[in-house]
Amino acid sequence: MTSADVDFGDGTTAHSTDGRFSSYAYKQPGEYKVTLTLQDSKGAKSTATRTVKVDYAASGYMATEPFRLLDTRTTNTPLQGGYARIVNLPNTTSSVPDHVLSGGMASVVLNVTVTGSTEDTHLSVWPSGQPRPATSNVNVRAGGTSSNTVTVPVGADGKILAQLNSGWASLIVDFVGFYQPNIGERFSPITPARVADTRTAGGPLGGGQTRTVKVAPVPTRLPGRPSRPPRPPRQPSRHRNPVGCSLVSTGTAQADTGTAAAAGTAGTCAGAPPEAATCSAAARTSISRQNPARMA
Repeated sequence: MTSADVDFGDGTTAHSTDGRFSSYAYKQPGEYKVTLTLQDSKGAKSTATRTVKVDYAASGYMATEPFRLLDTRTTNTPLQGGYARIVNLPNTTSSVPDHVLSGGMASVVLNVTVTGSTEDTHLSVWPSGQPRPATSNVNVRAGGTSSNTVTVPVGADGKILAQLNSGWASLIVDFVGFYQPNIGERFSPITPARVADTRTAGGPLGGGQTRTVKVAPVPTRLPGRPSRPPRPPRQPSRHRNPVGCSLVSTGTAQADTGTAAAAGTAGTCAGAPPEAATCSAAARTSISRQNPARMA
């Protein structure tokens, strides 16, 4: 053999004179037809093909204290429909001051808010370097505010993109956690249980106020199975014990946002409450969001 050529099926090729190739990472999942061609000293060639299926690696969830990645209101740079906006992430390939978390994150969990839209429109969020999907992540009415919790894979360059379909609007992106292979918390579903309802206990939550909600341990029992006692407490960890909660805001007196965060002692947030929004609602509306929050 005098040379070897490989076509990875995504437009990328490689050449070798000794048959050795370095590892190759595809930029996005899918099925690819890989073709290997060998040539000997007499010019004879032999070709072999194989179809490979590429998926995202299985990952565990790492919850963080929420923090703001982007707010176009503070920079006076609203989104224009039809143009993608780069969103930097807190990893080693992108720049987010004071928030370098991990260069190995596979996907990120974000609270994405669109506000002040000039017309009815929608927003799409997707990995950098990949085609824009046909689906939407946030739908918003003209002049309104709407938010959603979005889980999106990280692009090959460590970034993601956000694009408004039409019109103009402000974009707010808050970081709440990420997924990474070989680490993190696995998800263990339970029977849904209501842990707080201010309509029946405690009264409405006023602007600037905080309220402690106990979410664990919550005894649960599957039909026909005895209840299990709570697990013994573990050593404190910056990223441990996230819980999945559905947060509902209803009957708001004016457009506002709410935030879920880990509680500290005496019923207050650990340190200052995060600036990131978990749930954004327009006046006199109801809105619900699923949110993975880190427990104290």
